[in-house]
Amino acid sequence: MSNSGAWGPAPPGVDLAEDQSGDIIGTVVAIMIIGLAAVVLRLFTRSMKTGPGLAIDDYVIVFAAAMGVGTAVCCLISVPWGGGKHLWVVSREEFTKLFQTTYAFVIVYITCISATKMSILLFYRRIFGTNVIWYIVFGLTLAHWTEVTITWLAGCRPMDYYWRQYTDPTATGKCIDAPLFYFCNGIIGLVIDVAILLVPTPTST
Repeated sequence: MSNSGAWGPAPPGVDLAEDQSGDIIGTVVAIMIIGLAAVVLRLFTRSMKTGPGLAIDDYVIVFAAAMGVGTAVCCLISVPWGGGKHLWVVSREEFTKLFQTTYAFVIVYITCISATKMSILLFYRRIFGTNVIWYIVFGLTLAHWTEVTITWLAGCRPMDYYWRQYTDPTATGKCIDAPLFYFCNGIIGLVIDVAILLVPTPTST
């Protein structure tokens, strides 16, 4: 395979024939099958005649599962556009499609994750009731989703500069520091995850 392309020559030692698209497909499909099976089993168990019936946390997890399918679709459709391959064998047109998919993925992903966390919190409410900590963590989860969504959608002006900045020499615009955005929100998400684990912990009165 040629050692040059739209992005110039590859660094020495890079195997341009390397292709991890099969790993992407296998991993995504396996995880989605397991996740959807768990949700279906949950709904089946709770909706049985002898079961308690569906509650709001069940409906929210169904929405989260739908968003999870959306993230899987984003991953799978990236494969024909060069997902899993080295940059130097990806054309500029394919790169544009990849970054457009990435742009959509962020919104679908944060919605999926936030809905999952809200479902867990609503499950806690059904089992343990609510307290001040529950409301704080639920509010933080909703606020985090809002912050990520608004920041991401407004992060590039114009919006298409997110993908055109790398492929179109005539493109002009400005974007936030995406790696810093991912890093900071990853930390915030981790803190919220830990807080969710602590919500059911009894507090002294």
